[in-house]
Amino acid sequence: MKKIFINKDEETRYYDTLDYPKYLGGLKPIKLDDSIVIPTSQSISIRLPLKLLQKVKYKANSMDVPYQNLIKTYIQKGVSSK
Repeated sequence: MKKIFINKDEETRYYDTLDYPKYLGGLKPIKLDDSIVIPTSQSISIRLPLKLLQKVKYKANSMDVPYQNLIKTYIQKGVSSK
């Protein structure tokens, strides 16, 4: 059953008081071998006009998302459109 929260404060209080061992039970940590992991993204440098970057950061902040994720979303929409 999915827990639905009225707001972020209620969600924060819920997780702050959650009895995690009760939910984790007998789970044991496992070691992952990340030596064969291939990065799924590549870091690039791009120069943007300062005003444009400020607008993107403001928009991302109002949406509560990282600005780089918002830029990636905009690029994806741009290359996907006909």
